Amino acid sequence: QGYICPPHLAVSPLDVKPLRDSGLLPIVPEVVEVNCPSSVAMNKLREIYIGNLLKGTATESMITELLLPILVELPTYVPENGPPITRTNIHPSGTYCFVQLQNMEMAHEVIEILNGINFLGRPLRVNRCHTSKEQGEARSQNGGGGGTQGGVSASGKQGDSEAFLAGAAAVASLNQL
Repeated sequence: QGYICPPHLAVSPLDVKPLRDSGLLPIVPEVVEVNCPSSVAMNKLREIYIGNLLKGTATESMITELLLPILVELPTYVPENGPPITRTNIHPSGTYCFVQLQNMEMAHEVIEILNGINFLGRPLRVNRCHTSKEQGEARSQNGGGGGTQGGVSASGKQGDSEAFLAGAAAVASLNQL
């Protein structure tokens, strides 16, 4: 009765403004876009991966004992902001773990210090945590490999800071257990 079918069955959008104005539909607030990374993304930036652990041997307390003397000596550690380690999670396989630190600068520094260091008879692989998308991109760019060798960072500098020496002493005491 007066309805004309639109061409190709295309339906025109419904104007709901009169319904909103009359109060029958709620008023939708304008979406304000904030350019701020999510807390999940920020937490990932503070997290490090520690791999090549001796299966079933390393515990969360051992990882904490290894890291704590190093972390408290870093210039980026701020005692007023809380402990240097906020979370440690060893994977059920026992061959790697994730450690969340106080801030992302500490994560960057400790990677430079710990990567390649001997822990329980094995050289640690320490790096930033990656999303599965980042891992795929890194593998395709590196041909599946990557990382540093011999404790030398990508910049070519040896880790000879005081924090490195404190960490080396901590590792030596753990290896004597």
